[in-house]
Amino acid sequence: MAEAAAIALDFGVDLFDSTGKLEVITFTVDRAKYAIPISQVRYIEQDNRKTTRVDSANGVLEVVQYQGETVPICEFSEMVNVESEYKKNVVLIELLKAKEQDHRGWMRSLEASIRTGAAFTKDRDPHQCEFGQWYEQYEANDEVLADIMARFDEPHKLFHGLADTLLAKASEGEKEVALELFDNAEKSVLSSLLTLFQQAIDRVQSLIRPVLVFVARRGDKPLAVRLNAINEIITCNIKQFAPYEANVTDLGKELEVIVGYLQGEGAEAPTVLLDWRLHE
Repeated sequence: MAEAAAIALDFGVDLFDSTGKLEVITFTVDRAKYAIPISQVRYIEQDNRKTTRVDSANGVLEVVQYQGETVPICEFSEMVNVESEYKKNVVLIELLKAKEQDHRGWMRSLEASIRTGAAFTKDRDPHQCEFGQWYEQYEANDEVLADIMARFDEPHKLFHGLADTLLAKASEGEKEVALELFDNAEKSVLSSLLTLFQQAIDRVQSLIRPVLVFVARRGDKPLAVRLNAINEIITCNIKQFAPYEANVTDLGKELEVIVGYLQGEGAEAPTVLLDWRLHE
């Protein structure tokens, strides 16, 4: 393995130091782990700078100002044809906010039907409302979010069950009783549901923490690589290195920065090692 690494290094992939060590920062995209040599990193910051974005039929160009230079931004998730986590999370927040408002509206419609006798046309089956259908299919990758989402099940079923119970009371001439039960449900069942929506929104919001990693590419030109988050900084050994064989699998120009793999212990999946000096 060391011999194979040495051959790769002879071709210019001189990432490891004289003692065979390499310090890298790692990040994850769609369950695949990647590593960037610390020696190629100029700066890391939260992705909250103003950028200039130009959309065209041929693609998107986004640039940012860095140390007096206009630097292109590379969306790494797009390089590997994966929707970025932070973009998915932004969409998820909007969905949760919309469904929270839907359930507030559902309660207002139920109250109006109890008071006026008008037909109630909202979903009474928790599995048939838009949120319920989405909820049954959704699987959270984050453990904390998964726990919050699991707690939706019971109050959401109780919530939709209010319609049959309260409308039956009203139709039996017990409108005041139905309205009193409605008020109680608003303070308990609806309140519990709204609390869960807010907890879920807050958790997803906390997961949106994209960073810009400014790296040195070919010709020592700067490039800003946008990542959802950084995992950790580790030191690896040249014995862990296995070179990428382009003649076996051609990943194309977009992924020309892949130089090899860092093998983990046991059955752990290898980490993809990147060399941004190969990026034009």
